[in-house]
Amino acid sequence: MAHVLKDELKIEKERYRTPEAVLEGPPGGFELEDRPHSNVLLLSRSHGSEEIYVEVDLDTQQDETDEDAEAALLEEEDEEGSMRGLPPVAFSVNVVKGRAALGFSCQTDGEAVVISHVSLNDSAGGTGGEDEEDNDLMPYTGPLFTELDDTLQQAFSDYLEERGITAEFGAYLVELVHDKLEVEYMAWLTRVQDFVAS
Repeated sequence: MAHVLKDELKIEKERYRTPEAVLEGPPGGFELEDRPHSNVLLLSRSHGSEEIYVEVDLDTQQDETDEDAEAALLEEEDEEGSMRGLPPVAFSVNVVKGRAALGFSCQTDGEAVVISHVSLNDSAGGTGGEDEEDNDLMPYTGPLFTELDDTLQQAFSDYLEERGITAEFGAYLVELVHDKLEVEYMAWLTRVQDFVAS
């Protein structure tokens, strides 16, 4: 077992290269928080009186990615004829003003950012009552995004672009998530190898 882990780790280290986009850092003034051994990537920036937070949960990527869409993406070839091989990334964006946040569920394939849901979390809102029953009520989070008028859908997309959630940001996010998965896999192999060998 130990020698198999060692061989696998050696292969991964030999072929690993940090993508240029990851070396350059996030675009649009975002700051990255990437803790070793964490399954969450956090990016943040300010926009006027707002704080913009982007979160990617690595554990939910396969669950939130449609298998047929992923298969089609993996079959897509670039101009050189090589396989792209990087699956889409699901992520959330929260635009925070005071105690309220406008939340977006999004996905990117590295070429465009697609919104799937918009919700408003207004912690200062509601009836103002202190009853526990009020606190237990499930708030209405908004309609299906695809049911919104096309003009409103575009307005939400423009709203995010103005806050740095652009196609360029999406391309960076795809590279970042792929790199994070590679780095964490190598770290996991090392920890498992150490455990088996001890």
